[in-house]
Amino acid sequence: LIIEGEIYTISKWIDGRLANYDDFNDLKIVLNNLANLHKHSLGFKPYNNAEPRQKVLDWHERFKEKCD
Repeated sequence: LIIEGEIYTISKWIDGRLANYDDFNDLKIVLNNLANLHKHSLGFKPYNNAEPRQKVLDWHERFKEKCD
């Protein structure tokens, strides 16, 4: 979706719950979904004029700032 020259992505949200990483079955589901995400994103090419999002590159610094 493009509004005033800006590109937006719209996604449906699904109901869910936090995964329990100590539970092997939950971990298996999480890893399977992560693998599918990577598999389905192979060959993804951003829109021709899309600029890289700098926020993604330093997310860990921004997260630490928010926590502080």
